[in-house]
This record gives sequence, C-alpha cells and structure tokens, in this order.
Amino acid sequence: MKKIPLVLVLFLFIQSSMAKPSVSPVAIDTVITGENVTYNFTQDANHFFLNIQTSDDNTIMSMLHLGVSVFFDIKGKKKENVYIKYPSEPVGLSDRRGDRERIEPENSEEDEEGKGQLIKEILENDYPQKAEYGYFDYQEEFHILLNSLGVTVSLTYDEKDGLLEYALKIPKNKTNLDSAKSTSKLTVGVKTNTIERKSKDGGGLSGTIGGIGLGGGQNGQGRSGGRQGGGGPSGGRGQGGQRGGPPPGAVEKGNPAEVVLNFWFKPNL
Repeated sequence: MKKIPLVLVLFLFIQSSMAKPSVSPVAIDTVITGENVTYNFTQDANHFFLNIQTSDDNTIMSMLHLGVSVFFDIKGKKKENVYIKYPSEPVGLSDRRGDRERIEPENSEEDEEGKGQLIKEILENDYPQKAEYGYFDYQEEFHILLNSLGVTVSLTYDEKDGLLEYALKIPKNKTNLDSAKSTSKLTVGVKTNTIERKSKDGGGLSGTIGGIGLGGGQNGQGRSGGRQGGGGPSGGRGQGGQRGGPPPGAVEKGNPAEVVLNFWFKPNL
C-alpha cells in the first residue's frame, strides 16, 4: 500500500478546516419598542422581511381595527411615498360592540381563552384579504396571498401565547424602482392607519383611512377617485388619482383604548 505523503495530508486538513458553509447574507435588526411591540427586520438577496409581534391587548386591538402601514424611504428620511398598507379598507370592529367587548375581556382565564378564540376566528374567517401598495403617484390594491407584485403580508394570532404577529415580505425592487440607487440608507416606518367616524352631514362614516375615502359623504362613494389597475411601477407608473385627507400613516385621535404605532428605524443592512 502506498503511503500518502505527510505534506499532502496536512494540506487537505488545512483546506477542510478553512472551508465555510454557503449561507445567504442576512442582516438582522431586532428592537423592543416600549413594552408593547417587538419587531424584526431581515433581508435576503431579493427581499426585505418585517415581523412585528405584540401580546398587549390594546395594541392588538389597534392593529386589528385600524390596520398597519409600513413605509420605505431609501434616502434615509421619513417620507411616506412608498408603502404597504394592510388591510386596504377599515375594519369595523369598533362598531361590533359585542365582539369588541369579548376581545377586551376581564382577566379571568376563561375570558382570555374566549378572546383568543374570537381573534383567531376573525383573522381566519372575516378579516380582509386585500392590501394596498403605494409608490409615489401609483397605488394598487392586491390580494395578500396571490398577486403579481410578489408581496405577501399576514396577521396571525397564537392563542397559547396571546401573541399577534404581523409579517411582511416585499421584493427590494418594489421599494426602489431605480436599480442604480442604493438602499444602504433605507429607513422603515410603521404606523397604524387613520379612520374618521363623523361626517359633516351626520351620514355615517367619512374621511379616509390611509388615503382611501369612506362612504357617507354626499355622493355616497366608498372610495376617493381613481386607483388605476392597468400598468404598474415595473412598466411605468399608473395614475393614482386624488388622495384626499391625511397620509396612510396618520392615526385617529381621541380613542384611548387603541395604542398608536408610530415609529421609524434604520435597519442594519
């Protein structure tokens, strides 16, 4: 039997010890905001991922009722021109008094169990499946599970831990259509949406949530004009129409039961 030279053995050993597993680069930035929300921001080669979690009852109610807008500003400022808003329409939990009282129960174990079951039931059966993508003058409503944007967004509830989780996956090229521009200065904003309950003529809901008009005005239309479905950011901007009222991140005031989410952060990219 031929003997393997000692030099060759040492060379093979050094090479194997220096070999590194192939791992996709992922940047992580995890922060605790007060005592109500934790969030986790990551990326891979083509996508950004945002995960928000809370076990605070009032924050859960706020996120469910008002919805959440996430903003992306590649210039490192706090501009609200690029966003994902979910849901795209207001959720009338505040008008479903019985449901709301069950979501905000006393502290007994039985009440907590009933609250968890109701939240899960609402999310699985009754919660909207439409979100909105905005890129400057272009807006597009899309289904959260199946769409041509490549965006996925979800709200799930863990009954055991009493934890509401918001998860967003968005292609990087939907936050920045100009590939020549770097996202190294990216800042991300998280805000609960806005809803106004009173119209001037007393005729039900009016105003906007994230720039979308609500019914109850003189013309009774459910939305303010013109989100154009054709085209899109990848093939030229669509015409978004007039977007009256406050921006998508503005929050209704005067309701102490709902916690306002309103913060920006710079990911560790």
